[in-house]
Amino acid sequence: GNMSVSVTDAFSAIPLPEVRNILSDGFRVVNTMGDTTRYFDEIKYFMEKGLSFSGVVKDEKDIPVPAKLDIIQGNMENLISMETDEKGEFMVTGVDYLDSMTFAFKPVNKKGKPFPKVDILPKEVPEFTQAFKPLALNFRQENALQRLQNTITVDDNTILLSELEVKGKRIDDQSTKKGAIKVYGEPDYSISGDKISSTVAGSNVLVGLQGKVPGLSVVEVYVNGTPSVVVKVRGGSSSIAQGTSPLILVDGVPFDDPNALMGLSRDMIDHVEVVTRAVTQFGSRGTNGLIAIYTKGGAYATKPSAEKNFLSHKIAGYNTPRKFYSPDYSTETSDKSPDFRTTLYWKPDLMAGPDGKASVSFYAADIETQYRIVLEGVTDKGVPFRYVSYVEVK
Repeated sequence: GNMSVSVTDAFSAIPLPEVRNILSDGFRVVNTMGDTTRYFDEIKYFMEKGLSFSGVVKDEKDIPVPAKLDIIQGNMENLISMETDEKGEFMVTGVDYLDSMTFAFKPVNKKGKPFPKVDILPKEVPEFTQAFKPLALNFRQENALQRLQNTITVDDNTILLSELEVKGKRIDDQSTKKGAIKVYGEPDYSISGDKISSTVAGSNVLVGLQGKVPGLSVVEVYVNGTPSVVVKVRGGSSSIAQGTSPLILVDGVPFDDPNALMGLSRDMIDHVEVVTRAVTQFGSRGTNGLIAIYTKGGAYATKPSAEKNFLSHKIAGYNTPRKFYSPDYSTETSDKSPDFRTTLYWKPDLMAGPDGKASVSFYAADIETQYRIVLEGVTDKGVPFRYVSYVEVK
């Protein structure tokens, strides 16, 4: 099962008597066809691994149309290629990003002509049908002592400093400058972006390297009408496990699939460096050489709307939650300050093993008192449970 566990001071953290728990409200649905009790009528919304959003591609007449779609996330952090359905609709799932982020879209038809519009559809919010009564908060006087939180003790030798102002200069990006030190060392070949842009015949920028690097083979093929490339470097040590494709970097970010560069515009490239030998710094991934693509100062990520044939949307995300702080007193170098915490421990995602057991550990505060342990969760069969226990520290 999956559960949450909290440990609080039973006298300082007073529970509200009217708080509803998962055992009493909103979960049980009686099956009138038999004696079995079902806890959910149907599972309509599944747990998501990462964030998701959906949209629709439209033509000049604002009519939804099917299209091939390339999506670039932020500063080339992710490049996604997909096809919409017949209604022009698409969905992107499992995307990881903090807070809000700008995504760029490039929709084209089968002949490569771009479509002018991509609309992001509003998120479907699950409807909440339970009608709970407003929770009445009745204040009452308690005899529990209020503890000091975040108590700070200052050493006698502490000196309070006046305001300190630090000034510095901006450090220019050295990754695209001549003579810059790179992880893979000096490249065997370097091609400027303007030479690549003038000779690319296909939609993948790697095709433009054909004939400019000795030993580099880039073959463009079509699989079910979709263009694809096969890249090989003569000089790398081919292996059956890793294949024959070289490692591809875009501003230092690895791309395992060379076809993921279909959405990378040729006008974005500053220069490309090619290493035909094995690059040991990247382990087995660098066995077949390396192709490092450097964009023009990351200008695309900051101004995606200025890129030709790309449309940009800023999509809302979620910030990462802060980890609950629980001190560790197992070492002699631990903080010697008095501990007046009223909440000792909280873990919202405790998983029980196949035997149904799970264990946690925590340190008590510096006061003799009673602590309340509350477990709430759902078993792997969908059965909710809640358990309350107490432990006394003397």
